[in-house]
Amino acid sequence: MNRDAARSMAKRALGQLPLTAELYQRWVAIDQAPPHGFELERLVDALPGWVAAASRARSLASLTETRRVLVMGYLQWWVEYACALSLLLAAMGYRTGFAFLPYRRWTGEVQPFDLRRQRAYMLRVLGRAGSLLRLHDLSTAPPR
Repeated sequence: MNRDAARSMAKRALGQLPLTAELYQRWVAIDQAPPHGFELERLVDALPGWVAAASRARSLASLTETRRVLVMGYLQWWVEYACALSLLLAAMGYRTGFAFLPYRRWTGEVQPFDLRRQRAYMLRVLGRAGSLLRLHDLSTAPPR
């Protein structure tokens, strides 16, 4: 058995065990994007400034009648744009939800281990928005 086949088999097995991918992403990969996912480096760099500006603007906004808004991002550049848009809406006083899918491509099969690592990475990055955004991972929704 070659190295790639062994790695693929191990990922398949670990993908079935609870919390293995999440713990691997948190304690071994430490803020690195999964190799078969996408990186959000620009978002990581920009998010602290955006959150600070949105928090300041929100404190000045009139919050008499707030509406709920859901913004969805899927591919890497859409996630960056949708996150910025979500923070702008939150700064205006809207209760903003941010929905995302942790898939890099919709055409290929993704190992459960890789998908859960990408999800953990995205939640860690997007979680830096704090209470301004309510995160919704659409890949965990039960099928109908």
